[in-house]
Amino acid sequence: MTNMASVLSRDGKNVEALEKIELALAVEPNNSPALHLAGQIYKDMRESKKAEAAWLKAIQAQPDYLYPYLSLGALYYNQGSFELGKEILVKANQIHDTSNVIFLLVFNKIGLREYAEAIKLIEDRFGKKPKEYESRFILGLAYLKSGNRDKARRLLLELKDPTLTEDIFFQNLKDTEIFGIEI
Repeated sequence: MTNMASVLSRDGKNVEALEKIELALAVEPNNSPALHLAGQIYKDMRESKKAEAAWLKAIQAQPDYLYPYLSLGALYYNQGSFELGKEILVKANQIHDTSNVIFLLVFNKIGLREYAEAIKLIEDRFGKKPKEYESRFILGLAYLKSGNRDKARRLLLELKDPTLTEDIFFQNLKDTEIFGIEI
């Protein structure tokens, strides 16, 4: 039933997908993947309270299942509820030390203006000069938001498109809003 619900959801048939999930949950009420999928569908339907409830229930049903933590962390971040996002992602990080958890946690910390903690998380996990583009970008962003423009500049310039001048690169960056964070 959950697989059918997933296919229906991808086809935009959310009501039918939720009906299949309800059938699956009638058989197995603590089916965490089904609860997570229900949350995703509710999010797509812009019913954030129902999505949140489904994800919380999925975590309660299976505390080591990562996806509802990520979904909640992103939901709280997008709502500007950075403290709630941080709280759920700290729990997730204790269970799953993955890049996705770290990135979402860092964005919530930046939203809380906890720049030093955000920088420490990235540097502890990926080093002071991360090799991965995303890690380096997020670290550069955290340094920029913290006011350390020199470190931010060194990290971010290495990511610059060679066809852009430095001034245009930083102007484009300044004109950009990433996950609701003004740069």
